[in-house]
Amino acid sequence: MLIWDGEYLINETGKIWLVLTLTLKSANFLGHITHVVELFAAEDRLVLTAEKVPDKTVEKSCLPAIFKQVDVSGAIISGDAHFTTPTVAAQIIDNEADYLLAVKGNQPNLEAEMENFFLQAHAIKWEGVEHSFARTVEKDHGRIETREVRVVNDIEWLPQKDDWKKLTCLIEIRCTREFVNGRQSESATRLYITSRNNKASKFITWIRQHWGVENRCHWIADVIFSEDQAQTDVGHSAENMGVFRRLIMNMAVVVDPERGMASVRRAAAFGAGYLKGILGKLFLG
Repeated sequence: MLIWDGEYLINETGKIWLVLTLTLKSANFLGHITHVVELFAAEDRLVLTAEKVPDKTVEKSCLPAIFKQVDVSGAIISGDAHFTTPTVAAQIIDNEADYLLAVKGNQPNLEAEMENFFLQAHAIKWEGVEHSFARTVEKDHGRIETREVRVVNDIEWLPQKDDWKKLTCLIEIRCTREFVNGRQSESATRLYITSRNNKASKFITWIRQHWGVENRCHWIADVIFSEDQAQTDVGHSAENMGVFRRLIMNMAVVVDPERGMASVRRAAAFGAGYLKGILGKLFLG
């Protein structure tokens, strides 16, 4: 279902659009759990479209319908590991977009080859290994987060190279989180494949936007709109209410992007003038 049909421009460097899987916990009608796949424009914080996953199928079966509804040309399509398949990568390329896909256990051979390569490169301190590197350090909420991204373009050695349409780069991101209160530090390594050729400084931003979707979309739906506690579970009511919530989220972002969602809801509920202003900007221009 197309949710946002406004003019949507992509800058020349591309924007990151996320393919998300959402479980509507309230939509448990007669024992059937409803899953929805959404296309989310990370930088602009807009949910562009949503499709219910048909019964007895998987999430990636919704992608052809999503790509028919939204022109994704020029965008970077990112998704969790269950979207990391050669078929999905080919669909994205065929729609004139680029993919940025997480590599985990669902592609064990590819994951093993990438892990082995990056471990060996670290062991020799990347001497003689051509790559792009970027590092960020952020201090907030009593913790220090360091992210190091390395991008490798020379992938002729990769046995799975020809399985992935237009595969261009391999990406490793190492994250370390240190706590000022003395708690034990945490670290994680994530791997990605992409058809977009760019520097590590770009990828570190795009990958950060991928993980930031929890705050920009899911957290708002769950906390501000109490989606997980919703009791609508008959027929298509849960899906319909999910669409209405995302329409409201989109309206607030477009009309009043500097104000938080909770503040927008309060202002619209208690101020008739504010509500009329939102509707006027949207429907009257």
